[in-house]
Amino acid sequence: MSELAINGGEPIRSDEFTKYNTIGPEEKNAVAKVMDTGVLSAYFGKAGNGFLGGEKVQEFERSWADYFDIKHAITVNSWTSGLVTMVSAMGFEDGEIITSPWTMCATAAAIVHAGHTPIFADIDPIDFCLDPVDVERKITKKTRAILAVDIHGGSAKMDELLAVAKANNLKVISDAAQSPGGKYKNKYTGTLADIGGFSLNYHKHIHTGEGGVIVTNDDELAFKCQLIRNHAEAYIPSPFEASLVGHNFRMGEIEAAIGNEQLKKLDSVLVERKKIAKEVTELVSKYQFMSIPMPQNVEHVYYVIPIVFSNINKKLNRNWLISALHAEGLRNVYGGFANVHKLPYFQKNFPTNENLAIAENMHQNEFVCFQNCMYALDETSQQSDLLNIIEKVLNYIAKRI
Repeated sequence: MSELAINGGEPIRSDEFTKYNTIGPEEKNAVAKVMDTGVLSAYFGKAGNGFLGGEKVQEFERSWADYFDIKHAITVNSWTSGLVTMVSAMGFEDGEIITSPWTMCATAAAIVHAGHTPIFADIDPIDFCLDPVDVERKITKKTRAILAVDIHGGSAKMDELLAVAKANNLKVISDAAQSPGGKYKNKYTGTLADIGGFSLNYHKHIHTGEGGVIVTNDDELAFKCQLIRNHAEAYIPSPFEASLVGHNFRMGEIEAAIGNEQLKKLDSVLVERKKIAKEVTELVSKYQFMSIPMPQNVEHVYYVIPIVFSNINKKLNRNWLISALHAEGLRNVYGGFANVHKLPYFQKNFPTNENLAIAENMHQNEFVCFQNCMYALDETSQQSDLLNIIEKVLNYIAKRI
């Protein structure tokens, strides 16, 4: 192959890959029909007609529940809203909730918003989700729940986490924001915990611009979520009227109409994401210094493709790798992912002396995140360019080991 672009050669691709976009005429038509009705939201913040929202919201919730084989689906206006709603609905006394540092800050922030203390446990180096062994070490008399995160489109070790929770009389909450359609032991992520849910913001597999969906088989939890979403304190009579304060976390009719059409596309979207991930995995497997971990019992949906890179030397390190890929035209790739416990707010207000060694090492040194979610890559030429870029850079490294 030619000289690397980072060294002055010609890049494989000079223009950006096509941006991922699932919005088409179906969504436009659905939105137009809602606009024609003049009803953009049909909620009323009190008991009675309108408490559960309008026709499109309720239709979307039924469709989501049917797809994921779950009793209740509750839409919200963002997944951050969904996380706050779920944690608040549990009704815990003030206490601690164990969660992952390897996630969007909203996961931990929701714990704080609901009046609890986030406790961070380390991650597993294969699935990048909570390590059940470290979770068990972090349990105290103040622990109320485990908030598991199905990161990157994969799944946490739910059997083990549920077993830890049962042995310690804890609840399990599932943040499956990035893995709608993913499975753990043939069951959908987000549905294995007491309560869980998904994000619908613009760069997820399917989206409504902003939004989220909570799922549960628990009737009481579902009702509490519906209350919190829609001004709980104004719903009278209610068995929870003196204990719950609500918000306006309601999804509108336009977003729900879009969601109805997007859900129909989820299966086909996942086929494409998995196809790209399979090709990248097969290519990367040829190089001993790079790997894409394959967790057992998980049907991954590859919101991102998680890659582990072993630094070759001081020059050919992860930062150089990222720069070389960028120079060749692959720009939606970066080093590291997250360490929420290191963010200034959490360091100041919820400091920990724990050494979350795997999460910190992955973030600082070894983890490479390819944002599979950001590219369409549905054209053969673009798929070829993607693979050629990766191969060109990795071949250069391989010759210098």
